[in-house]
Amino acid sequence: MSRFNKKISPSIMCGDWLNIEKMIYQLEAAKADWIHVDIMDGHYVPNITFGIDMVNQIRRMVDIPLDVHMMAYHPEKFFDRFELDQRDIITVHYEGIENLDQIISMLKKKKVKIGIALKPETDPCVLLPYLNDIYMVLLMMNQPGGYGKSMEAGMIDKIRDTKALIERSGKKVLIEVDGSVSFVLAGEEWSFESI
Repeated sequence: MSRFNKKISPSIMCGDWLNIEKMIYQLEAAKADWIHVDIMDGHYVPNITFGIDMVNQIRRMVDIPLDVHMMAYHPEKFFDRFELDQRDIITVHYEGIENLDQIISMLKKKKVKIGIALKPETDPCVLLPYLNDIYMVLLMMNQPGGYGKSMEAGMIDKIRDTKALIERSGKKVLIEVDGSVSFVLAGEEWSFESI
């Protein structure tokens, strides 16, 4: 846990891709809680980033858990190729999936932690049927598909609303925020546990 009393999951997408191995070892030495790996398919979002082979190579390099954020339509076609284990998280986007129950079942068979990501405009109430099955909800602070964007209006309220929804359910689900997160934001006492 970081000095902010929040778990830290730095995104390698925001780093120097020409020195990615060095960056990953630096994150491990700095004791990041997870390494956040964004997989973008060029369809769900316009950008393309890392692939399955990169994720598997990182898994073999370090012992730190991986936080794999799938910004892809039909992410299930990649699941069998992942070399991940029970430490790792695979997060899929609620809005990009036709049968989330089937996806959750597939991820349970992989024995990984399960996350559901929500775009800024998606009501967190959509999570209710899945709270028994997921480890984490990832709240996007801006539209997925890149970095350097500003936080959209109303996102702090969405964090609080999501936390209240989870607490009312009696479930223990981690809230992670993604996009426009600074050390100032991380230091605030808002209702999320991971950045």
